[in-house]
Amino acid sequence: MDLADDPTTVQSIDYNNKYFIVFPSEGLCFMWDYEIAPYRYSSTSGETNPRQLAWFLFDKFYVKQFLKVGKQLMYISTYKDDNVDFSKSLVKLNSSFADLDYNGDGESDAIESEYMTPFLQFGSPEMLKNVKNIYVQCRGDNNSLINMSYLTDDSSEPEREPEPIMVGGHASLWGNYAWGTFRWFMNVWGNAFRRKCNIKKVQMASILFDNNELDYDMSITHIGLQYQYVKYVR
Repeated sequence: MDLADDPTTVQSIDYNNKYFIVFPSEGLCFMWDYEIAPYRYSSTSGETNPRQLAWFLFDKFYVKQFLKVGKQLMYISTYKDDNVDFSKSLVKLNSSFADLDYNGDGESDAIESEYMTPFLQFGSPEMLKNVKNIYVQCRGDNNSLINMSYLTDDSSEPEREPEPIMVGGHASLWGNYAWGTFRWFMNVWGNAFRRKCNIKKVQMASILFDNNELDYDMSITHIGLQYQYVKYVR
């Protein structure tokens, strides 16, 4: 895959503390959430390492042009194949966690998303470490289903976490109710989850998060790792 085959088609936009870069020919969108990981520069400490920025990857973004209408983000689609024709359609980005019907079966498709942390050295590259637990906090008002995989310098293949993270948000609570003109307010706290890791005597480790389930988000708000130093690298 060559993302630079036609740079004139690349689209970008800054919206809601997020920066989108879209390669329409591949349908790929790279989104930097600078509210989670902002870029900083100072004369004393220099600039933020690009590897520390929080980038998310989304597929099926066929964008001819972005449009901002008030607080709403939209784009003009260029997608067309034998099953469906969304070319020149105006698509609104929202929080429904569902994409367009690309396979033409009459139902919305899931939005595939991924986030991978940098390879972490835990402040001491000369030491081997055991990663004992990972803590992931998610928003409590969204439906979330998050799969996790562990990558280390000790293995060429990622290790899949057998237990995904699932949060039943607003849809499971209120989806079957018709409130009409009733006014209500809901304050849902974030949910924190612990997963035990079996990562032993590694120099570096990274966590890959992914989701490809219809009507489920990947709303990660915090990631924490519990680890211990084992011994010096020989």
